[in-house]
Amino acid sequence: EGGLISLVNVAPRVYRALALMRVMDFMPVSRADMRRSVRELDPSVLPEWRRTFRVAAGQMARVRGRVECLCEGLPLTADEVFDLTLAVGEALGNAVDHAGERGVLVTVAAYADRVVVDVADCGQGFSLGPDEELPEAAIDAERGRGIKLMRMLSDSVEICRKPSGTGTVVRLVKLFTPMAATV
Repeated sequence: EGGLISLVNVAPRVYRALALMRVMDFMPVSRADMRRSVRELDPSVLPEWRRTFRVAAGQMARVRGRVECLCEGLPLTADEVFDLTLAVGEALGNAVDHAGERGVLVTVAAYADRVVVDVADCGQGFSLGPDEELPEAAIDAERGRGIKLMRMLSDSVEICRKPSGTGTVVRLVKLFTPMAATV
């Protein structure tokens, strides 16, 4: 009914079975062992455009919608926009939970080959290396899977303390796919 579905982090054996069944003709599927390499941006490279906005009380859904609208004008597929918007929602939820809505900023920046979304808060501060893992959440836990989900839905996730003041910055990077860039 107009929804989107994509499979991420699929085991190699399952991926092969889905390929044989031609499931990839109907939805994006990415293997667990296929991570795209995200090279660091040269600091002298400026974005083509950048938008920054505050997250007002009770406006998380509106902010996700704004991020989605900004990304729809980029060379991303509808599934990639959906995945990034979902990852941004996770980052927003964590920021609001840990810092309160008063101190959360979202910045969306478009470059030639990627979109970068920063979610910054004024909480206590938290940092997690790109390959550093958190303990597994209990099977019946309602929380504890957000960072893992963000990593599955984005090409790169960085979580670090703000360089000045207190708080955390979650940086989500989504690379433009060559196929989407030609459409």
